Amino acid sequence: CIDMALMHFLDEPPPQQVLLPLHFDVQGHYLQTSTLISGLQAVRDVVQGLNKFHFNGKLPIKVISLPSEEGGYIAKTALVVDIGLGLVEIAKGLIDIHESDTFRVAVEEFTGEPYVHEEVTRNLSGAFRDSVGGFFLINNEKIRQLCDDSPLLDKAIRSKSRFMRQCRNDSDVRGLGFSASHDFRITRDDFWKHISDVRED
Repeated sequence: CIDMALMHFLDEPPPQQVLLPLHFDVQGHYLQTSTLISGLQAVRDVVQGLNKFHFNGKLPIKVISLPSEEGGYIAKTALVVDIGLGLVEIAKGLIDIHESDTFRVAVEEFTGEPYVHEEVTRNLSGAFRDSVGGFFLINNEKIRQLCDDSPLLDKAIRSKSRFMRQCRNDSDVRGLGFSASHDFRITRDDFWKHISDVRED
């Protein structure tokens, strides 16, 4: 089952760019710079942490920022995977993520759908984006349980906590979503659930 999915991955590399909007529920079309910067840093740190945890840091991925649109304040970020580099290393990482509770639970939390090995392998960029979104939706204590308290995710958890604290402190932010729709899955009352004390470097 996994071998077939890997063969498909190597035959047809997945799309290289996937969107992961940070959609802030605010009254006007503006946002405090400190909140935006904190969010962008959190996305970057979560991507880097999950890359280290699942791919030993070898997934050639970067976070880019795209122009915004009307409707609340949407920080349009995208994940870009350079599939042309390190296909063998990426394929090895695919085996690890299929066996990882952390990855599976994060993807299921974000998509609301059961984890399917073949679909994840076919669309690695999208699945990685879903795991990043899921990382933001799962509380930090559960993340620590899922990853056996791995220090590889300390910076990601710390950055996520800072971002959620900034959102809570920014009285204009009523919620946070991860799509262009008005589906704000983290409400103002939920920000505190995603803040925790974490180990410092």
